[in-house]
Amino acid sequence: MLRRIYISLMCSLGVGINIDHDGVYPAFMLSRYEPYKFMFRGKEFLSIISLLQGLKYRDVEEQNRVFEKVGINPEAKRARSNWQESQTLYWQGQPMGRHSREYKDFINEAYTALAANKDFREALLATGRKWLYNSYAPVDPHRTVLTAKEQCRALMRLRKKLKG
Repeated sequence: MLRRIYISLMCSLGVGINIDHDGVYPAFMLSRYEPYKFMFRGKEFLSIISLLQGLKYRDVEEQNRVFEKVGINPEAKRARSNWQESQTLYWQGQPMGRHSREYKDFINEAYTALAANKDFREALLATGRKWLYNSYAPVDPHRTVLTAKEQCRALMRLRKKLKG
């Protein structure tokens, strides 16, 4: 509750943007649910959320099926219990610890690949120098593959890189 009040205050003061799929431009364009076509490690994705949800699957065929979807996938939401126990996510059968440096680098690489999409890149750059927040995404890294803080840090890091 306090977190949402703080974010609301920062946004009303004009120093922050709350990434929200129901918000105004450019906020909604940075939502993890926004459909964007992009290539990552030789695979085509239709949204960043399908990549994130697919990471819950150890089986490569199941993972690839999730990767082909757009938006939220109820199957992947149910798969959560398996990965949550071990805190292990998978890329094409290869395990990654959820809290590892490898996984943080993986997320940054995925967002860099997403930035090849012109619409996404323009929306990110349109945020200027404002702090990015996500009051809707989960905050516990043991219960989600990407917390609000992790997402916003990755976006702000990428924005800085794109600005040169």
